[in-house]
Amino acid sequence: MFDDAVAFVLAWEGGYVDDPKDAGGWTHWGISQGAYPGLDIPNLTREEAVVLYRQDYWERIGADSLPPKLALIAFNAAVNCGVVRARRWIAACNGDHRDFLLLQIAYYAALKKPAYIHGWLNRTLDAWERSKEL
Repeated sequence: MFDDAVAFVLAWEGGYVDDPKDAGGWTHWGISQGAYPGLDIPNLTREEAVVLYRQDYWERIGADSLPPKLALIAFNAAVNCGVVRARRWIAACNGDHRDFLLLQIAYYAALKKPAYIHGWLNRTLDAWERSKEL
């Protein structure tokens, strides 16, 4: 399941980005300089990013013990919204991936960041669509 989930995230995160509006700084494969200040972000390989995703996101939210639909959606949210927040939503949704998505969407709406919200919502809805295949 991890391989499918990380492929989904990497498809959305893509390659190297230096967005001056992003407080996280440089990002490569979705791994940010803000979260990993000691890494050489511009030269981060896909394989290195996958290792980080497994140990610092997938494992930290306990995704292996979640139903597949929730594992995909929660992993994507952990990457995009933070591990602590994703763990809180996992606890609050009682295993229902739909309730998890509603919490995530409400969080995005509360942020009031119009420059990013369309992309975040598109990604969240894509995770929903992908979860239907599981």
